[in-house]
Amino acid sequence: MRGEIPTADGLARALADAGLIQFGRFVRPDGDVWPVAIHLDWLPSYPDVLRQVARAVAPLLDGLRADRVLAAPGALAVGVALSLERGIPLVYTVSEPRGAGEAYAIEGAYDVGHPTALLSTLPLDPAQAADLIGLAKRVGLDVQALIAVLDPGRGARAALEAQGWTVRVALTLDGALPALEAAGALPPAMSARVRAWMAGSSE
Repeated sequence: MRGEIPTADGLARALADAGLIQFGRFVRPDGDVWPVAIHLDWLPSYPDVLRQVARAVAPLLDGLRADRVLAAPGALAVGVALSLERGIPLVYTVSEPRGAGEAYAIEGAYDVGHPTALLSTLPLDPAQAADLIGLAKRVGLDVQALIAVLDPGRGARAALEAQGWTVRVALTLDGALPALEAAGALPPAMSARVRAWMAGSSE
C-alpha cells in the first residue's frame, strides 16, 4: 500500500529542516557560486525524509509507459526507496562495469525493450542525459521520460523539454521558497537573492 503523499510545502520544509537544502554562499567545484546548497546525496542518513521523497516522486510515474526505473549516478538511494514504495523494478548505473565492459554498465534485472524512466536527484543537463540515455539504449532499455526530485531552476529542465523530452519533478526550488519563508527557515532577503540567481542575475 502506498503511503501518504507529502505536500510540496511539507517536502520543502523536511528537506530544509534536515539540512539537505541550505542557503548562504557556496562555491562549487567548478568555481561557480550558488546561494543554495543541495545535499540530496545525504538522504540515506535521514530515512524519514527519504521515505517522504520516495512518496513524492512515486506519482511522477503515473501515466508513463515505464516498467523499470534507471537510477542515474547519485540517485541510487532515492531509486531504492522509490522501488520499495512503488513496487517497480530498479536498475542502476555502475562506475566500474564488470565482465564485458559497457554491456554491464547498468546493473539489475532487465531485458531488451523495457520502457524505462530515468531518475536523478536534480534534472540532468542535456549532455549528461544524452550519455545516460545512449548507454541505456545500448543495453536495450528504452528511456521514455526523465524524473527528478528537485529542480533548482537553472535551465536544465527547460533545455531537456526543448529537446522533446518529458521531464517531471517532485519539487521546484522556486515553489519551495514561500513555504520556507513562512516557516521562518529563509529570510526574505535571502529568498530575493535566490530568486535573482534563478533568474540569471549575478550572485
